[in-house]
Amino acid sequence: MYRLLIASLLLAAGCYGDKADPEEIAKVFARHSFAADDPAAVKKAFGSGRASLIMPLDAYAAVLSPGERLVSDYPVKTKAGAGLVLWRTPEGFSAVKVFDGSPAYQAGLRDGDLVVKLDGLNAENAPPASVLAALWGARGGEFRYEAETKEGRALAGTLKREFGGMPLVWSFMVPGSKTGYLRLASFSEGTPAQVKKELEALLRSGARGVIMDLRHSYGGPMGTLAQTLSLFAPGPGALFKAVSRHPGYCRDFAAPKAGPFAGLKLVLLTDSGTVSLAEVFAASLKEAGLAIVAGGNTAGNVSVTKTFRLSRGGALRITVARLVTPSGADLDGRGLAPDLPVADPLDGEYAFSADFPPALAGADPVIAEALKKLK
Repeated sequence: MYRLLIASLLLAAGCYGDKADPEEIAKVFARHSFAADDPAAVKKAFGSGRASLIMPLDAYAAVLSPGERLVSDYPVKTKAGAGLVLWRTPEGFSAVKVFDGSPAYQAGLRDGDLVVKLDGLNAENAPPASVLAALWGARGGEFRYEAETKEGRALAGTLKREFGGMPLVWSFMVPGSKTGYLRLASFSEGTPAQVKKELEALLRSGARGVIMDLRHSYGGPMGTLAQTLSLFAPGPGALFKAVSRHPGYCRDFAAPKAGPFAGLKLVLLTDSGTVSLAEVFAASLKEAGLAIVAGGNTAGNVSVTKTFRLSRGGALRITVARLVTPSGADLDGRGLAPDLPVADPLDGEYAFSADFPPALAGADPVIAEALKKLK
């Protein structure tokens, strides 16, 4: 995702750069850019429109035409599910999460129900790969199921894989454990309140530790990151900083007091799609000794960008600051290395942040390793 965004921006620069004024761009760089680039180099790079010259200045720098999109399609085929997340237990597959409005929900399945058969396979001996292929595959496909509700009522039928509306924050209790799982896909405006709500529910259910899944988690407002980090703060103190050579872009974010989840045992899951605010969230908690990190190296994309309108039309987008941990650790270009590296055999097949965890969550190797740290 990180590389695709850069590529799309540089493509935009090449397509529209010849219409921009290199002199005007150099002035914007001088007054706002994070890096102190040579004005002559800036003029030459944008005058040529060549990505090979622009990239060394700023990985995000681009002259965008009016209405230019800053996103690019993923190179993998989009998959879908039926809104059902399962966990293998001795009795069968426990439905640890059934999403509202999904095909599974509409069929009558609810959290805690037991799925005993999938496409004719008994839960006790069904190969994980076959179960995952049924639950998560080409959009529009379907699979057969047999289940039993918590009240003992039998359910059976066919479910279509056509659900992609998972919320940005959701959770479940890992069956047979005192561990909760919480998925955090984005730091949007509602994230802090939803994280608080989900964690409170997990603690009421007996959770003594929580796995927070930040794989393919991305950005949002900096204030939202601060509010979310504050939930775990052991007391008043620094959370993270925005740093720049221009004072107007520098900001320090601090917790006003101890958070309601101070001291909660946390394992954070990361991968190469963990970007921006999610990287800083993980790095700041790790630096403070409040969490350990499992999975893969994060993206190394902690730039704060801003878009400036140009007199000839279009706009220029550049990096104006970077986010760093309280100690000043800069992750840009290198990312955050996990304490517990875990290879994910499905890495590269995920299309969107909604794909985590896999629909057969108990077979996820990253979650399995994290669970060992919380036992």
